[in-house]
Amino acid sequence: MSDAGKGYLYTSSGSNASVSPASVDFRTHFPGTPPKGPVTVTLTNTNFGDLTVTGPYRITGPNSTEFYTTSTPPSSPLAMYESTNIELYFNPDSLGTKLATSEIDTNDPDTPTTTVPLSGEAVEPPYCGLGSMYAKSDGSIVHADPSDGDRTVILDVFDIYAAPTLIFGLDIYDAYDLVTVTYLTQHTIMKVDRITGTKSIISYTGTPFYEPITVCVEADKKILVADNYNGLLRLDPVTGNVSTLTMGLPGWHPGSMDLEDDGDIVVADSNNYMILRFNPVSGALSIVPGSFLLISHIAVLPDGDYVATGSASNLYISPIVYRVNPTTGAKTLISGESVGSGIEFLDEDMSIAIDPSGNIVVFDQDLEALIEVDPITGNRNVISSYSQGVGNGPDLLNGGTHYYFTHLAIDNTGTPVSVNESSWNLYE
Repeated sequence: MSDAGKGYLYTSSGSNASVSPASVDFRTHFPGTPPKGPVTVTLTNTNFGDLTVTGPYRITGPNSTEFYTTSTPPSSPLAMYESTNIELYFNPDSLGTKLATSEIDTNDPDTPTTTVPLSGEAVEPPYCGLGSMYAKSDGSIVHADPSDGDRTVILDVFDIYAAPTLIFGLDIYDAYDLVTVTYLTQHTIMKVDRITGTKSIISYTGTPFYEPITVCVEADKKILVADNYNGLLRLDPVTGNVSTLTMGLPGWHPGSMDLEDDGDIVVADSNNYMILRFNPVSGALSIVPGSFLLISHIAVLPDGDYVATGSASNLYISPIVYRVNPTTGAKTLISGESVGSGIEFLDEDMSIAIDPSGNIVVFDQDLEALIEVDPITGNRNVISSYSQGVGNGPDLLNGGTHYYFTHLAIDNTGTPVSVNESSWNLYE
């Protein structure tokens, strides 16, 4: 009998375990800091039969204790093309290259144990080079490594107060600490260790801190605090004494502030659309000429000019970065609109800082991206975002939950840490 015209159907009742990615490299991390991760590995059944995970997830290998997972196997089998996620972390306790393997036992008849090689390198915190970048949101301080975009949460505000508490203002205090302000239910100024996240409250709430918004550290380590209602204040972190330098302008809202080389204090007043300059001794105010539409944040460039973020339109649809002459108030567009290449800005309320090489760094809240801006060409380069770099943290890689990174600080000496965070101070 001829088989001509007959068809054959081949079937398989087995399961097949497939993982993506096939390996995980956590790159660099500092021992003694919060774990790096999670990095998600997806296990998928790619065959007809149900795939059952037959035991707990395991980490094996020479450095198995320095990696871990918080995930547990699914309670029911995976049908064809169904998946489950495994979240992995890197937590080194000593320096050097670290290697391990994530093992997943299933009923896959061909490969009963699926393996995912893990690697990472534990390194000393940098003391030279790019410096460290830190970023502040309404709930955390994060460090971002500019070399790979990886992020580490340095401080979660809920480690301090078991209630919603905004944190604003961020600056470098010394080689070890950041200084920041909490606002809303707790009006305090804190120092935060850039490696461990250890908090030290300098001054408690109450008069004169009513609505503190931003901070700036002077050369003698006094801390300037701009308060929405009580003006520009100076805190001595040793004695805790607070003095009023000036009351500012009526109705002012200090977005951010920076210092000129001579110690003069420069403040972006987003309510009055002004740039304000204060004498650090007398508190005398001078207003930079011109009106600055929707100005939100400001920094001082190495050449003495200011750089600010805002909008080219009062419709809030044209975010830009621009240079300001401190004497004449003349504005020059640096990036945005038709100037510069790269990803387009979406948020006019971008926080801003200057890195050690003189480049401008902004955090665009709507893009959820940390962006480096060339001050000459205006070209934009994404440093860290939801799609670049690993690590959890506010806004970035957190299921689309929106958080506001309100301030950036960059350590120009390259001392320990990384976010907003060089390793930059946003994440590590």
